[in-house]
Amino acid sequence: AVVSTQSTGKKPPSDQHEHMLERLKWELEQRKAMRVDQERWEKSKVDLEGEIAGLKGYLASLPPQLEEMLGTTTQVQEYLGMKLVHRKTQAEMAAWLPPQLYNIYSQVSGYTEYLKLGSSVTLNGDLEVAKNLSSEE
Repeated sequence: AVVSTQSTGKKPPSDQHEHMLERLKWELEQRKAMRVDQERWEKSKVDLEGEIAGLKGYLASLPPQLEEMLGTTTQVQEYLGMKLVHRKTQAEMAAWLPPQLYNIYSQVSGYTEYLKLGSSVTLNGDLEVAKNLSSEE
């Protein structure tokens, strides 16, 4: 392992001892530079971890806020004919359907909505019973 002296602008060492000293000095400089980089990266890592923790807390607080907003806008939704809460409950129930029924439900409901036929597909039943049946299988 020969240390290049071209980058330092010094003439090559004349004996092996001087060569070893130059190499050790160069390695020390490299290690110091790497240590500075490591400290910078560790600080960046800590900063990012703090930022991620803050964002996780913010994201965790969103579902209750969204539920509250949906609850307070129910009357407006009914007045405008939007039925967002109804769609949400239907989607939750549809998720527990067997795959074949889910495909039929999603295709028929999408078809009737697209063509604006005036009819609708509605799921009725107890969601807890559906969950229990699904977990037993």
